[in-house]
Order: sequence, then C-alpha cells, then structure tokens
Amino acid sequence: MSGKIKILFIVNPISGIGRQKKIEQLIEKNLDTQKFDYQISYTQYAGHATKIAEESVNNFDVITAVGGDGSINEIAKTLAGTETALAIIPCGSGNGLARALGIPVLPNLAIKYLNKAEFKMIDTCEVNKQFFLSLAGAGYDSQVARRYQFLEGRGFKTYFKAIIGSFFNYHPLEYTLNIDGNEIKRTALLITVCNSSQYGYGFKISPEAELDDGLLDVVIVKKPQLWRVPFVMFNIALGQAHKSKCFEIIRCRKVELLGNKKGWINLDGEALRLDKSLDFVVKEHNIVLFCQPPLFPNPNELVKKLLEKQKAQLKKVMAVAKKTLPIFFCFFFLLLSCKTPQPVSLVSGKAHLSAENKSVIDSIVFDAIHQKAMPGCRIFCSINHYIVFDESYGYFTYDSIKKVNDSTLYDLASVTKIAASALVLMKLYEDKKIDLNLPLTDYFHGLDSNGATLKDALAHQAGFRPALDWVGKNKNLALEVLNSPESYDIQKARKQITEFIVKQPLKPKGEYLYSDLGFFLYTLFPKKFYGKDFDVFLYDTFYRPMGLKMRFNPYGKLLQNIPPTENDTLWRKKIVCGQVHDEGAVLMGGISGHAGLFSGARDLAVLLQMFLDKGSYDGKKYFEPQTVETFTSRAFDGNRRGLVFDKPVIDSTLNGTPSKKASSKSFGHTGFTGSFVWADPKCNMVFVFLCNSSFPDRSRMLMKLDVRTKIHDEFYRALENGGIVFD
Repeated sequence: MSGKIKILFIVNPISGIGRQKKIEQLIEKNLDTQKFDYQISYTQYAGHATKIAEESVNNFDVITAVGGDGSINEIAKTLAGTETALAIIPCGSGNGLARALGIPVLPNLAIKYLNKAEFKMIDTCEVNKQFFLSLAGAGYDSQVARRYQFLEGRGFKTYFKAIIGSFFNYHPLEYTLNIDGNEIKRTALLITVCNSSQYGYGFKISPEAELDDGLLDVVIVKKPQLWRVPFVMFNIALGQAHKSKCFEIIRCRKVELLGNKKGWINLDGEALRLDKSLDFVVKEHNIVLFCQPPLFPNPNELVKKLLEKQKAQLKKVMAVAKKTLPIFFCFFFLLLSCKTPQPVSLVSGKAHLSAENKSVIDSIVFDAIHQKAMPGCRIFCSINHYIVFDESYGYFTYDSIKKVNDSTLYDLASVTKIAASALVLMKLYEDKKIDLNLPLTDYFHGLDSNGATLKDALAHQAGFRPALDWVGKNKNLALEVLNSPESYDIQKARKQITEFIVKQPLKPKGEYLYSDLGFFLYTLFPKKFYGKDFDVFLYDTFYRPMGLKMRFNPYGKLLQNIPPTENDTLWRKKIVCGQVHDEGAVLMGGISGHAGLFSGARDLAVLLQMFLDKGSYDGKKYFEPQTVETFTSRAFDGNRRGLVFDKPVIDSTLNGTPSKKASSKSFGHTGFTGSFVWADPKCNMVFVFLCNSSFPDRSRMLMKLDVRTKIHDEFYRALENGGIVFD
C-alpha cells in the first residue's frame, strides 16, 4: 500500500450518453494497480458528488470525476485550494473541459491516460462567488444551455438542435463591461468568460485560452447575419473563432458584466440563474490537476492529426447541416474550411553535429563547470529550420543535486529587452503609435531635453545613466518590498521609479552608453496605447499565439524547475530563486522592460526564428519584414547597436560575445545571469545559451573563459567543415 497513489472515482451513473455504465470493469482492466489504490463511489442525486468529495478530500491523493462538465464542477469546487488533485474520466455529452485538456473521451483510454499522469496546478474562476472551472456565459450562451437541458436525448444532434433553435428566438442585449478597470459597452449576442478554450463537442469559443495563465478570456460575440451563421459555426468547430469579425476577445484578470437582464448564465454547461450584474474573477493555480503534460510535437505528425481532426469535425457538421441547411451552404463549408494546416516553423527536420564537433562543445562546457563558471546550462542551435543541437548540461547548483533538463526555465536578465520590449516597440512602430524620430520629451514629459530621439534611446545613445539607483534615491522602495512584500504597492512604486528616471539629467546625446533606464519607461507604453499591462499585452499578442511559455513572475510548479541566480548577502539576505535577479525589476514588481522574463531555450529559439523568417511564424505574420529589418539593422554609424538588438562589434580587433564568424546582419543580446541568444540571417542560424553563471556570487568567470563565444564559434566551424549531418 505504501507509495501508491490513493485515487477515488466518483461516478455519475446518469450523465451524458452512458459511457460510464461499465466503469468498474474498465477500471479493473485498464488502471495500473501497481501505481494506484482505488475506490469507487456512485452519486445518487444532484449535488451528491460534492458531498462525497467533501467527505473524502483528506483521505485520497486524487479524486476522479466520472461524468460530464457539471459533475466535474461539483467535485472541483471542493478540491480547489486543497492538496488533493482532480482527475477526469469524461462521460458527459460534450466533455468540453476534457477535450481542452487533451483527455481521451473514451473511458477506457481516459483510464489508461491516468497511468502516465502528473500533478499540475491550474486556475479556477468564480462568478458572483459561484465556482467554475471551464467557462461561464450570458446571453445566447445561457439560452442554449437551458434549451439543451429540456430537449429529449443527449449527444451532438441534440446539442446542435439547441444551438439552432435558440438562435432564431434570441435577440442581442446591451451590455456594459468593466475589464480590469476599463469600461466598455457592447451590443452582443453572447458574452462568455473563459478559463478553458471550448464548449462541448470541440466547439472552441476561445481557441487560445489556457487553464494555467492566470487570465480570463472575455469573448464578445455579435449576432451575425443569417447567411453568415453556417460559416461562423464552422469556424468555431475548427478552432478559428478568434479570426471571425463577429468575435472580440479580451484577456484580463477581472471583469464585471452589467446588463444580463434575465440573470441566466451557462456555468460549465449547466444553466443557472444569478443576477443582472456578474463579477468574474480568476484564482491563479488554485487546484491541482492530475493530467499528462503536453509533449513537444513532431510537426509532420501534428499536421496529420490536424487534418484528421478537421475531416472528422467536417463529417459531423455536414451530417447535421444537410438536414437543416441548404446543400449550397454545405459546399461552402467544404471550400472555405478545408485548408491544409502549415507545419510549425522552427523545425522542418532534424540534424546533428559530428562527434568531433560535439566533443569540442562538451569539453568547453565541462571545463566551465569544473572551473565554477556556471553550475549547468542549456544549449540550443538550429540551422535553416533544422534542430542541430539541443542539450542540457550540469545541475542547478554546484551541489549536483538537481539536473538541468530541456524544460528548465532561466532568468533571462537583459535578454528581456529583445524578448519583451523589442516586441512591444516593434508593434507600436508598425501600428504607427510611435515615431522613432520624435524627441524623447514628446513621450516622457519632464525629461531633460538634450535633443535625443526615441531612436537614439533604443540604440543606447540618448544620454541615460546606466542603471537605476536603488540603494540611494529609491532606498525606501527597496526596504518596503523586502519588509512588506504583501502590501507593496506595485503601481505606486512604478510611478515613483518612472518619475525618478524622468527627472534624471541626461548626458549629451550621440555617445554610446548602455543603459537600462529607458526600458523602465517603455513598460508604460502598452497601457498608454493599447489599454493593457506590459505583460498581458505581450502574452496576448505574441507569447500565447506562438505557443510560448516564457513569462514574468513564474509561480506554482514552474518554480521547481528554475535554477537560483545568486546567494544575495547584501540586500535580500537569501538565495534568489524564482524571483527576478535584477534589483530594479524587483522594485517594478518583477515586470519591467529591461529584465524580469523567465524562459526555456526552445521558446527563445522560436522567437528568434520568427525574426529570421521576417516576422512570421507558423503561418502567422506578427511583423512586416521591413519592421524586422529596421530594428535588427545597425541604427547609427559608429554605434554597433540596432534598435534594442545588439550586433557584432564594428572593429574586428575587439572582442564581443558573438562569434567573429557571425555575419554583420546577425543580431541578439546577452544577459547578466549568463544568457546569450543570437540569430544570423546569412546562414539562418539560431543559437541559444542559458545558464545561471551569476550563482552564487556574481562570478564573471563565464566571460573570462569566453565560454559562450567558443561554443558559438564551434557551430560556425561545423557549418564550414561539414560537421553538421542532416538526418
């Protein structure tokens, strides 16, 4: 018994379409009893699952909901905030949450799925104190849920009837929304607040919503013209809803909805009557989920699966559509929706280094670890979309306890400038929100006027001092964030810091002097121009659509896979791990334009590949090619820098971090903690090096040994000498 996971199955015997009727035999046949000790309980009335979960929460490691989304809700609200994990065997009609999580909808496969599951934290939500895990919607959304409850039978056909039947009897309403403090008014057919991505049957109302991002996706849908309805429905079925002109999706942490006249909402698939005013909040990482982690997909397999999925969905919708809609529309479904998906852009195949070249890199790394230049590192290299090298070395610390792995997250330090600030500034430039040639004083009133433009600042020649004075003038903030972190007013602190920077005298413009200070100020731009916080804007516009997990202020289980950056004996008096290393970024609440981002190697590689592919990734355009060219090219004569991006040294007799074999068109950045990323358009090479060389005492041995440059050199040498073998 000892060492086994104790798991309880709570079965709703009347849910959905009856897949759970042989659950005992299926569990006995498919569950790994070497790993689990299990018990089974059956519900006898509505709400009984909640009572069973309450009585069992302290006696089991995992409680499994065997039923539909309503059953899952009943159990999940009991497990929220506890250490007991939720698992799911989908036996409902639509099984929206299970589909969003990638859990098989056949019970025997879902049980086998548990055998390889792991514990993961996800978010939960509330509306007027009512718990929900997946989504809650007002308007037409709730009408469909109510109609579905009263129709005879279950399954896709009944659900489709509810959708069509409700559409002709429901009229849009006027709503007022307060989204993170910003008020907007909308006339909408429905407004759904999503934690998960979809309703049942794979109908994805918010395709890019994620259960662990700490954000709500507010989906506002206008009523389409009748002839557009088939196309809108089909876009939803294929996960393309966010591309429809009828859809508006806003991401936030809190939303108040006014105007829900009849008070009905759809709460995780169940119709519930609340108030005309609805308050939605998200609770980050509030429940433990027992599920399998996503795997890095093989792009060719991914394409194949997407095609198969599209064909299956097409077949389902066509079967119903032929009975309810003119055949004319069915042909249009086929023509408009069956596009072949494009493979991901980072990988088109695999390659590897020759044994000789790999041996050289191994020896450089092992020597660096031996000389305590770094405890470990991640190295990634791709050439022309082929992964050439993807290796983890060493440990988190010199005690050699926890190994670096391929999903280890590192504090990027100043690489944040190109992985965050550059993206914001390029978007602003492309949207004509900023003019690079306007004086800085046009953007930051009260700033010393020395004639410097925004372009000067982005190339580090505007006269800013190098770093924030957090020991002197901002000492009060430094003490406050240490002594009272829970009551630390981040907004007030950011205001004080930005006002302090604006009041600092500038040196004469035109002289290169690397500085962090301007990047504190650029953090304000997304709120000013787009009404979103810096981190939320980045996540919505770039990180989430690109499938990146990089983030500011990591939390939950992510913290277990982050190496420490320093044993801080001067200020924090502790080992810094999971909190941003840079003191100025700490005062900014961990979110700043100069530092604060945490990432793994592959996410950075994707970002660099997007730049190399002239602003596009995975078939989606993020920037125009000219925008990428403008920012990654040398901005001024005599100054090696691009706009935000670093470039190779101009004088070849001088040393820099990138290899001297890198072309003049190459670009990237370094970070104080040891990070170094570089992209070269000439050979389409992406190079990522991540480590925590600043641990434990800010040693500069990594630079003295020239570790990053030597490794970068070796990839160019392999490219020149045939040391790269394409599989």
